This record gives sequence, C-alpha cells and structure tokens, in this order.
Amino acid sequence: MPEPAAVTPPTAPRIGLDAPPASSELTRDVCIASGDATARALRLKAEVEKSLAELEKGTLPKESAEAQALPKKLDDAQKLLEQGHDGLPRCDEEVQALRRKHRI
Repeated sequence: MPEPAAVTPPTAPRIGLDAPPASSELTRDVCIASGDATARALRLKAEVEKSLAELEKGTLPKESAEAQALPKKLDDAQKLLEQGHDGLPRCDEEVQALRRKHRI
C-alpha cells in the first residue's frame, strides 16, 4: 500500500482504513481507531495551517469566529494525535499476535 501524504487535506478521502485485510476484528478495530485519530489530527492541523496563512495575508479577519477557533482546533489536533500515538502499541501487539497465529 502506498504511503499516505504527510498532511492529509481536510477534504481528502480516508486512506482505506475501514477495511484492512485482517482476520481479527479486534486488530482491525484497534488499528482503525489509532489511524483514524491520527488522520483527524492531521486534517485539523491542515485546516489551522490554511487559516493561519489566510490571517497572514489579511484575508481572514483576526476577529472572525474561524480565527478565534484556531487555538481550540490546535488543542483538539494535539489530543487526537496523542490518542492515535497511544493506540499504536496496542495495534502493533494485535498485528504481531496475528502474525504468530498464522505463522507469517
């Protein structure tokens, strides 16, 4: 599977996380949760970067609701990124268990 872009644009489709080729629902669910949280964090980060560029250009007023929401978006992105990273060890454990079970 090709590697996803470093930053997923807000309108980008999901990167195929809904149906991984895993024989274990637990493995799939654990890994999807981790990947989904990370993908959501990257989308929020991309939205903030776009808005910051608009602020610098003067096309987004500093007093606008969108501009005022940027700190919360960054906080949300950080929490989601931490959630995604925290789920990676469990995902890895589940994948390794599948490898051992199927001797691959």
